[in-house]
Amino acid sequence: MDDLRRLSASLQDIEDCIDVNLGALAHCIRDCGRSSPPGDGAISRVLGNLRALAEIRNVLTAPPLPAEPTYEAEPAPTRPKRGRPRKQKEPSL
Repeated sequence: MDDLRRLSASLQDIEDCIDVNLGALAHCIRDCGRSSPPGDGAISRVLGNLRALAEIRNVLTAPPLPAEPTYEAEPAPTRPKRGRPRKQKEPSL
Protein backbone atom coordinates (compact mmCIF):
# COMPACT_ATOMS: atom_id res chain seq x y z
CA MET A 1 0.00 0.00 0.00
CA ASP A 2 2.87 2.35 0.79
CA ASP A 3 4.38 1.67 -2.64
CA LEU A 4 1.13 2.67 -4.31
CA ARG A 5 0.97 5.84 -2.25
CA ARG A 6 4.57 6.73 -3.14
CA LEU A 7 3.94 6.02 -6.83
CA SER A 8 0.88 8.25 -6.77
CA ALA A 9 2.89 11.06 -5.15
CA SER A 10 5.69 10.60 -7.69
CA LEU A 11 3.25 10.76 -10.59
CA GLN A 12 1.69 13.91 -9.15
CA ASP A 13 5.16 15.48 -8.78
CA ILE A 14 5.96 14.62 -12.40
CA GLU A 15 2.65 16.06 -13.60
CA ASP A 16 3.39 19.25 -11.65
CA CYS A 17 6.87 19.47 -13.19
CA ILE A 18 5.38 18.98 -16.66
CA ASP A 19 2.94 21.83 -16.01
CA VAL A 20 5.78 24.09 -14.83
CA ASN A 21 7.88 23.23 -17.89
CA LEU A 22 4.94 23.85 -20.23
CA GLY A 23 4.58 27.29 -18.66
CA ALA A 24 8.32 27.89 -19.06
CA LEU A 25 8.08 26.80 -22.69
CA ALA A 26 5.26 29.26 -23.31
CA HIS A 27 7.37 32.06 -21.79
CA CYS A 28 10.40 31.05 -23.87
CA ILE A 29 8.38 31.07 -27.07
CA ARG A 30 6.83 34.43 -26.18
CA ASP A 31 10.19 35.97 -25.30
CA CYS A 32 12.05 34.40 -28.21
CA GLY A 33 11.60 37.35 -30.53
CA ARG A 34 11.96 40.04 -27.88
CA SER A 35 14.83 39.78 -25.45
CA SER A 36 16.43 36.39 -25.96
CA PRO A 37 19.25 36.31 -28.44
CA PRO A 38 18.63 33.80 -31.20
CA GLY A 39 20.14 30.39 -30.56
CA ASP A 40 20.35 30.71 -26.77
CA GLY A 41 18.88 27.21 -26.46
CA ALA A 42 16.20 28.03 -23.87
CA ILE A 43 13.45 26.40 -25.91
CA SER A 44 15.50 23.29 -26.61
CA ARG A 45 16.40 22.95 -22.90
CA VAL A 46 12.75 23.17 -21.86
CA LEU A 47 11.72 20.72 -24.58
CA GLY A 48 14.43 18.34 -23.39
CA ASN A 49 13.05 18.60 -19.85
CA LEU A 50 9.54 17.89 -21.10
CA ARG A 51 10.70 14.84 -23.07
CA ALA A 52 12.54 13.45 -20.05
CA LEU A 53 9.55 13.99 -17.76
CA ALA A 54 7.18 12.40 -20.27
CA GLU A 55 9.48 9.39 -20.57
CA ILE A 56 9.63 8.98 -16.78
CA ARG A 57 5.84 9.26 -16.56
CA ASN A 58 5.42 6.65 -19.29
CA VAL A 59 7.74 4.25 -17.50
CA LEU A 60 5.93 4.70 -14.19
CA THR A 61 2.46 4.25 -15.71
CA ALA A 62 3.31 1.42 -18.11
CA PRO A 63 1.90 -2.03 -17.38
CA PRO A 64 4.41 -4.39 -15.80
CA LEU A 65 6.55 -6.39 -18.16
CA PRO A 66 5.65 -10.07 -18.44
CA ALA A 67 8.02 -12.39 -16.67
CA GLU A 68 10.46 -14.03 -19.00
CA PRO A 69 9.94 -17.77 -19.27
CA THR A 70 12.61 -19.96 -17.75
CA TYR A 71 13.93 -22.78 -19.81
CA GLU A 72 15.38 -26.02 -18.57
CA ALA A 73 18.94 -26.52 -19.73
CA GLU A 74 19.32 -29.45 -22.05
CA PRO A 75 22.63 -31.27 -22.21
CA ALA A 76 24.68 -30.55 -25.27
CA PRO A 77 24.69 -33.35 -27.81
CA THR A 78 27.88 -35.41 -27.81
CA ARG A 79 29.59 -36.88 -30.81
CA PRO A 80 29.81 -40.64 -30.89
CA LYS A 81 33.34 -41.91 -30.31
CA ARG A 82 35.11 -43.38 -33.29
CA GLY A 83 37.15 -46.54 -33.33
CA ARG A 84 37.35 -49.39 -30.87
CA PRO A 85 37.03 -48.80 -27.16
CA ARG A 86 40.27 -48.92 -25.21
CA LYS A 87 41.18 -52.06 -23.36
CA GLN A 88 40.88 -51.63 -19.62
CA LYS A 89 44.05 -52.30 -17.67
CA GLU A 90 43.82 -54.61 -14.73
CA PRO A 91 44.67 -52.96 -11.45
CA SER A 92 48.11 -53.92 -10.18
CA LEU A 93 48.46 -54.96 -6.57
